[in-house]
Amino acid sequence: MKNKPISASEISRYLYCNYAWYYERKYGATMLRRLRHEYLKEIGADQDDYGHFKQGLEYHAGFGKYARKLWPRILAAIAVLAAIVGFLIWRGCF
Repeated sequence: MKNKPISASEISRYLYCNYAWYYERKYGATMLRRLRHEYLKEIGADQDDYGHFKQGLEYHAGFGKYARKLWPRILAAIAVLAAIVGFLIWRGCF
């Protein structure tokens, strides 16, 4: 294994699963994907059997689109609320 600098994302991966970090660093992601493909083929599993992982990706992609549409409404509500509070302070109600 070469002495490569370790990035912050690598530290995060290490803290999540130090074995996965080590094997990816030692063998590389391409080799691990190939080994995974061979293993799934050996046990007769479909490559598209991601199950919950695939559903999670789809959910987060959909939520991201929803959140981007929601931001203007949130900012508008904050602006209206700030205007109301500013008006009440100006009128001396606080």
